[in-house]
Amino acid sequence: MNERKLLAENAVDRLNRHINSGTPLAEKQKEHGSLLFATLKGDRKAGRTLQEAISTSDVPLFLTPAINALFLAEWANSAPVWDQFSERYDTDRYTNIEWDGIEFDADDLAGSQNGEVYTGYGLPSVGELAEYPAMNFNTENVVGSQGKFGLRLRMSWETSLRTGSFSWLPRAVNRMAQLAGEQEDLWIAKVLVDAAGAPNADFAQAPSNPTLTYQAIEAAILQSQSVRVNGRRTNTSQFQLVTGYGLSTTARDILNTTEIRATDGSTEYIINPSLGGFGYTPFDALDQYGGAAAANSWFLVPLNSARPSILALRHEDAPVPQVYLKSSNALSLAGGMTDPMDGSFEADDTEAKIRLVGGGVAFTPQVIVASDGSGS
Repeated sequence: MNERKLLAENAVDRLNRHINSGTPLAEKQKEHGSLLFATLKGDRKAGRTLQEAISTSDVPLFLTPAINALFLAEWANSAPVWDQFSERYDTDRYTNIEWDGIEFDADDLAGSQNGEVYTGYGLPSVGELAEYPAMNFNTENVVGSQGKFGLRLRMSWETSLRTGSFSWLPRAVNRMAQLAGEQEDLWIAKVLVDAAGAPNADFAQAPSNPTLTYQAIEAAILQSQSVRVNGRRTNTSQFQLVTGYGLSTTARDILNTTEIRATDGSTEYIINPSLGGFGYTPFDALDQYGGAAAANSWFLVPLNSARPSILALRHEDAPVPQVYLKSSNALSLAGGMTDPMDGSFEADDTEAKIRLVGGGVAFTPQVIVASDGSGS
């Protein structure tokens, strides 16, 4: 099971625990949720009952858990791209985010350890009955922040009541899930390029910004593997190539290449390409954010290293997007109609709101190799 579906299932499980808690509100939510699911499956009697309930009770409040369950199912099945080359990181902070890591300063162990010189690579030698050298659990600041994103969807009184149809609900939920997935990708696209479409200046620049070729990718892999972070190489053997859709055909041709002919002086020889542990991601959000200026840019992102290259940030209190419903006209918490002067006077509507919290940051940008493809 992928992480996205697990998060959605955990959220739905919390909803189920709430509606089965036995409180009066939970019982109403359970009843109306059952009516909604039956209506969406074509049960006309349930639809008429729910239609009547719209004018006599707190339908938005009562339907919120059921609609969130529908939404989370759609969100779990959406297909974001960011998780192909970024790692999710949950935190309880919007800013001043800390990364919990385990590092130690080899200078503390400089010199001889049990007769052996410790270089900071591997484990120090420990003598008989000698005290083990200690390394400390530490944190470092993540130069990034999270934000809140969302929108409202207004449904008219006529849609909700007069038509007696609830077919708009699955479509609205599907659209909201799609927009939430797009926003998640957009956070990571903003990590790769700036608003003008130029690659992140903190990334390692491929010499002369080469166009996308097999040789350029090989050189970028060697360049990334040579970078030292905290005094050591990341030793990454897996990489993901990320481009906009304009380079997708070129990238796929490179990945499917089985033979390269090269010439050394008067000698021609054949190379059998090997890009083991290498994947490719065409990233639409890169085109949407960077525009034409990012059309020729490509990025080589290391995967599965001790230090993630890119972090997709999520708040611990809001790990998944949420949907809320309200009616500002003629509904009361106790059930039944209110005075027409209460609530919204200007419009007969019910509103749905989606809220998504998160962000993205290049956590170890120096190991990401980027080229704007200009061949400069």
